[in-house]
This record gives sequence, structure tokens and C-alpha cells, in this order.
Amino acid sequence: MAYAVENGLRIQWLTRAGSQVSHVSREVSALPVYGRRMVCIHETVSKIDLRRFNAACRAVKRAGRCPYWPGLPRALKPPLRAKEVREVGRRFEVRPHDCLIAPLHSTRIVAATHMQLSSIGWLLSKWRARREKTILVLDEGQHIVKTALSMVRDSISLRAVEKASKHMTPTTVKG
Repeated sequence: MAYAVENGLRIQWLTRAGSQVSHVSREVSALPVYGRRMVCIHETVSKIDLRRFNAACRAVKRAGRCPYWPGLPRALKPPLRAKEVREVGRRFEVRPHDCLIAPLHSTRIVAATHMQLSSIGWLLSKWRARREKTILVLDEGQHIVKTALSMVRDSISLRAVEKASKHMTPTTVKG
């Protein structure tokens, strides 16, 4: 952790289950980022299975039938369990997930589940962090190693070469 702080790095800690997110959050003072379904407090939408959850949530919001949308999110401080996040959402009548991501930009350590690995681009953009400045910790990640390794690029774009060439200074080689 000290290395990350000294070098201005952020840590994204991915666990297997939501309960482990809560545990990591308590142990290292990480901001827990639970999935929207895990902290949803809408009476009907919260009971919908995972495959249809996003479409149902979006439809309810668009129809104006979500009493928590739009709400004024409150920034939450870790550590928090999913239950506590839901309680805050009910108390302030706001979507709990919005409260979780409100303080994201100022957080150094984030704890989430492996399911967030597929949306790492979204999380990094909300976090205002670059992949090169992020340490990824895969806790019990044996079953997702292939996915994690596919995220590492060993190629370079023409745009990156062009950008690098603009920053180069000409040198004279003496031989």
C-alpha cells in the first residue's frame, strides 16, 4: 500500500463475492463498489434476475417510476456493507449505487467483485484513473486469469507512436 501511495498509484481490489468486498473495505479502508443489483432498493426491480436487471432498471427510470431517480447522491465513506448502502439510499431517497460512486474520484483504493472486471473501463473513467497508474489485485481470481490477461495489450497504435515521437528530443550518436 505504501508503494502505491508514494508513486501516486490507485489500487483496484477485485474479490469473488460481495461479502468479501465488505471485508476488504474494512481491512484496507477501500471504497466498496457493489453492483447496482446488489444495492438496489426498488421494490420490484431489486427482485429481477441478473440477466434482466439492467434492462428493467433502465425501463423503470425512463418511465419515471423509480422514486430514487433522479436523487441527490450522498458521498459515502468506507467501510460499508451492502446493507448499510441500501439503508442510506432509503433514508435519503436516492439510488444507493449513485452514493457509492459519488466519492470515487477522490478514493485511492476501490474494492469490487470480479464481475466489475468486464466494466473496468467504466470504473476507471468514473475513478478518473488510467490503467497504467492502477494496481489490479485479483483476490481468488484463478477462474478469471484469462480475462485479466486479455486486458494487457502487447501492441501499440500508430497514434501512440506519433505522440511519443513528438516528445522525443533529437540526439547525436557518437561512435
